[in-house]
Amino acid sequence: MRKKIQNLFGIFILLFAFSAFTVNVQADTSADLTVNGNEVTVALHLLEGKTETITSLRLKLYVSVKSGEMKEPSFRFAEGLTSEVQDAAVSQGEEGNYVVDLILSGKQKQDIFQGSEDAVIGTLVLTPEDGKDFTAEAGIAGEDSAETGNEQQDGDVQPVVQYVDSSGISMETLFLNNAAPVSVEYVQQKPAQPDKGEEPSTTPDQGQDTGAAAVTKVTGVSAVYKNMSKTIVSWKAAAGVDGYEIWRSKKKNGNYTLKERVSARRNSKKVKHKDGKIYYYKVRAFVTDAAGSKIYGEFSDPAPAVPARPKVKADVNYDRGRVLLTWKKSVRADGYKIYQYNFRTRKYKAVAKVKKQTFWSRRIKAGSSYMFRVRAFEKKKNGKKIYGAFSAPQTVRIK
Repeated sequence: MRKKIQNLFGIFILLFAFSAFTVNVQADTSADLTVNGNEVTVALHLLEGKTETITSLRLKLYVSVKSGEMKEPSFRFAEGLTSEVQDAAVSQGEEGNYVVDLILSGKQKQDIFQGSEDAVIGTLVLTPEDGKDFTAEAGIAGEDSAETGNEQQDGDVQPVVQYVDSSGISMETLFLNNAAPVSVEYVQQKPAQPDKGEEPSTTPDQGQDTGAAAVTKVTGVSAVYKNMSKTIVSWKAAAGVDGYEIWRSKKKNGNYTLKERVSARRNSKKVKHKDGKIYYYKVRAFVTDAAGSKIYGEFSDPAPAVPARPKVKADVNYDRGRVLLTWKKSVRADGYKIYQYNFRTRKYKAVAKVKKQTFWSRRIKAGSSYMFRVRAFEKKKNGKKIYGAFSAPQTVRIK
């Protein structure tokens, strides 16, 4: 059966090996990973009008086991996909990590997503080993992480999707924005023990033994400075919860104190803080039982407050023969790091560190393309830097 599938998309693989390679950066191209128990739904949001041209697509997922044991993951393709080939090849990397190589391939001019810009690929299924608990991270791989299953570090590799258009003779790679990895935790169900409605203590372990397995763990937590005295804490909405609590500490692994409690309608909250202090935040969800007692889920991973993502503008100065990047100041930023994309290695490389909100590139060449992104950082007292999110990539082509 496997040999038959290989024969069906043999031409597709040849396209990847020999066709012209282009890199396209689009702010509207993103991915969404949604956790439901031990399953992760994978969906793409593609450019308007782009789905009509996609006849074949390749996407690589990685699964990194953080604790416990799990079986080899599997993938279930979504119903309604019209591709003739739907293949999910699973390979094991180092220390129990996995890569799931997804290939969809249809006939020339066949619309495999039926015109939908929100293209649901399918569901990644993570199965425990003999009922044992486990925690794993799942995400979309970039070029370098795809072979080992190791998660991507420090923004060096950005998640990508590759597709073949209706002409059948060119393959394009799109960088995926907002494609953050997700945490999947499997814990054997235990009878819920409500906490009798008592106010949580300042110890962040409080509530984790009160039915935490039945309440979704909050993921995607970020904390961004709004101004010198307020931070916006946000997170991914969890299903089936009644509200959230925001906790804060001056140290990553220190004692956390409850600062805010909000309803399930919210997935962000402004939190006041003292000017000049560096704080870490955790969020946990809760449900309220019939007696009015709260049952708490596990705390999210800690997230430091960071400067906001810069909004970068790129202009070509032909008189000076250089690219000029400009952006507005991010609150509490001590500096900015500039990264340039190498189209040969398909990786970003740090090229400069500046204090002001401008950067001049090296001399440019006619007919070449250049791509940059920027992120702000704040220095701690010990000299270590806390980095904010990357700006959207900025691409210029020199005439």
